[in-house]
Order: sequence, then structure tokens, then C-alpha cells
Amino acid sequence: MNLTIAYCNNIDAGVIAIEEGRLNIKYAMNGTGKSTLAKAIELQLRGEGSLKELTPFKLIGATNDEHVPQVDGLTGVSSCAVFNDEYINQFAFKPDEILTDSFEVFVRSPDYDRHLAEIEALIASIRATFKESQ
Repeated sequence: MNLTIAYCNNIDAGVIAIEEGRLNIKYAMNGTGKSTLAKAIELQLRGEGSLKELTPFKLIGATNDEHVPQVDGLTGVSSCAVFNDEYINQFAFKPDEILTDSFEVFVRSPDYDRHLAEIEALIASIRATFKESQ
């Protein structure tokens, strides 16, 4: 599935491939638009014109209807899950939780640690590829 995103925060236009039915990890330097992309997908699926909150600063107040935030290519998609800082803060690390260290109690397990090690090995491989590639 190819998503087209335009006029969202710092993204004027772009196309990104999403593999359906799979975990899609987008890895890039800070400031390249990963969070904007995830937020744009979430807002587009929510509807109600909420995508407008990603209007680039340079276009705020513009009257040209052709330069409005847009995401196309989500046909057949009704929801998405984004694992980001907001998700972590909302579900895993609450300062006023009743049970201290709920992450350690409910989430962390040998299986979790094994999967995390596998992910870290894959990311290390990706980092090496980017470092070695022109």
C-alpha cells in the first residue's frame, strides 16, 4: 500500500510504502517527519477535519484550498496503532499508579526481553547498513 501525504507539518509531499498485515517500522533521523506521518494517518482515520491541525506554519491563513493537509491511500484501513512516547506515557509509565513498577509486573517477561533483544539486533543491522552505505 502506498500512502501519499501532503502539506502536513514539514512535509510538502511524499509517498511512503506500508506493508499490509505487518508491523511497519520507519527508522530515520530526528526531524524527518516520522511522527508527523504517524499523526497524519491517525488524524485521517479519525476524520472530522482533524487533519487540519497539521497545517504547516507557512500555510496558516492561506486561502488556497489546494494546499491543505491530506493523506491518501488508506482505502480499507479503519484503525492503526502507533507506539510512541505518548503511548508509553499513557499506558506504561504513570507516576500516580497504584501498583509500583507495573511495567515490570505486567509487561516485562523473559519472552519480552528475548523479543526486545531480537529487535535491537535488527536495528543494529539497519544502523550498520546506513552507516556503511553512501
